[in-house]
Amino acid sequence: MLRYIVFSCCVVLCVGHDLQCREKEQLVCVQSCPPEKTCRNRNIAFSCLQVVEPCKPSCVCKPGLLRNAVGDCVTLKQCEMCDRENEYFECGSACDNECATLGKQNKTHCPIKNIVCNPKCYCEDGFARDDKGSCVPVEKCPTKNIKGSSSDAARMRRYTDSAEPICKGENEVFTDCKKSCPLNTCLSIVASFRCDSDEPCRKGCMCKPGYLRQHPDSPCIPICQCDVMKNSPDCQN
Repeated sequence: MLRYIVFSCCVVLCVGHDLQCREKEQLVCVQSCPPEKTCRNRNIAFSCLQVVEPCKPSCVCKPGLLRNAVGDCVTLKQCEMCDRENEYFECGSACDNECATLGKQNKTHCPIKNIVCNPKCYCEDGFARDDKGSCVPVEKCPTKNIKGSSSDAARMRRYTDSAEPICKGENEVFTDCKKSCPLNTCLSIVASFRCDSDEPCRKGCMCKPGYLRQHPDSPCIPICQCDVMKNSPDCQN
């Protein structure tokens, strides 16, 4: 009976919220741990601490779907289609970021106008496909390929040619050794991760000390602004 009452309360809270979920999402009252299943974290085992906190109404992917790198809900099969490092599945632009053509076209500056979207694997932001078909950091592309007049090419050139690469997000710093596990998010405060110790380092931007992300793709915020730290004595003024 107790289990039924708790569940009913959660449903009332969620329905009463004004969030508008997309077609492949549903409104659910969730805890911060474990996080929503994504293509990136689907093989990570989360062990959450027993922290008492109210659930929060959120739009999550419907059962059987996972969230990809750009926030869309896709099937497990679609996740596995693009299972190489630094790429994701999306039905999107006709152009991908490719080292050979970065100065002329890329995902956000594409001369090809689509009638319908293209279901395929794309490189994550900051990465481009090399001549072997792998998504590599843009700085590893030959410099001649990213020189061009487009704003995207200029941005990528700034990122690659700078002695100290620029991170576009506030409170971010560049590191030569960034790993996907543990997550650089507020969840890492209350969850324990079983990470692959053999995962290679890659260059990229991460939150500077004292800051974490609320979600994998959200801005870096002070640790005391994390939902799980609201009632912590360490964060009381």
